[in-house]
Amino acid sequence: MGDKWTGPYLKPGTVLDDPWGNKIRYELADRSSPDSEKNGGLPYKLFSVGPDGQPDTDDDVKLYNDEPGQSQPQP
Repeated sequence: MGDKWTGPYLKPGTVLDDPWGNKIRYELADRSSPDSEKNGGLPYKLFSVGPDGQPDTDDDVKLYNDEPGQSQPQP
């Protein structure tokens, strides 16, 4: 089915903000790291900095898991 996928895709210039007005962040994962399994095997990290607007705090909303020993993405 993936070979036939035609969308939907985001249009160029589309801005993705979280409910608190912060930009949704997208980073490529380091697949060469021995810890690359910790983000659930996804080739990227997708996250919001949460209501406080500060990265790497407890209120961040992540689609990956940065805790060692866990391999499932965090909703």
